Amino acid sequence: MVPLLEKASPDARVITVSSGGMYSTPLTKDLQFSESNFNGTEQYARNKRVQVALTENWGETYKNKGIGFYAMHPGWAETPGAFREAKDK
Repeated sequence: MVPLLEKASPDARVITVSSGGMYSTPLTKDLQFSESNFNGTEQYARNKRVQVALTENWGETYKNKGIGFYAMHPGWAETPGAFREAKDK
């Protein structure tokens, strides 16, 4: 995909959609839960945290090629999962 983005530069943009859930967990090397029991909500937060870190890395890697990389949070939504997590905190 990078060659196509380079062709579209300097207007090429990659936007990843993250989540505020990422704020509930730090970056970790234990992405497989080998040091603790699996928790789906925590895994979601870890994935979103890693997604933002990757987006930052790609932005740095391709900054001189005219490709912009951005992560965005669409805003909070009152979903059953978000409500359940907020209630448990």
